[in-house]
Amino acid sequence: MIRFQKRYVANVITIFRIFLILPLLYFIFSLKYNIFAIIILTLAALSDWLDGFIAHSMSEVTDFGRMIDPLADRLFILSVIIALYIRDALPPFWALMIFVCRDSLMIVGYRMLKTRRKRVDITYLGKTATAILMVSFILLLLKFELGIWLFYLGLILYLISGFDYLQKGLRMLSQGGYEVENGSL
Repeated sequence: MIRFQKRYVANVITIFRIFLILPLLYFIFSLKYNIFAIIILTLAALSDWLDGFIAHSMSEVTDFGRMIDPLADRLFILSVIIALYIRDALPPFWALMIFVCRDSLMIVGYRMLKTRRKRVDITYLGKTATAILMVSFILLLLKFELGIWLFYLGLILYLISGFDYLQKGLRMLSQGGYEVENGSL
């Protein structure tokens, strides 16, 4: 029974991160409560690290976790970018569109690979891009100029990781067959 509960701790943390999106958006748009938005962003960033650490340290990575963790990251990042754009017009619209297009392509690619029972490993580059973006969001909420520069660095890494995932996915699709690699988009 205890092993069963431990197995799903990382997944519960990931789902918790998804549930943080609505209160975060509320506090981003309630300018007088900006500090709560920063606290929630910090919690989300820490929970992203914590769920991965727990899953890997316990060797309890689940198929659900492989699917939901990247989805939680995408939802969180897109929600914050859209909210900051609506509220402050930062980041610029073209950057917002890059995120939407990149993540849409990742979702389509994930579905195509899944129908062939294949997965692409999450890379440290993708995780680094996500971490940099989370820090940039906090700095943007604090109105520090460094926030936009970190955002652009995260955007560049996000694009590079997207091209890396695309290349790996296309190579797997061209190989045919129905093998599964560890990890997911």
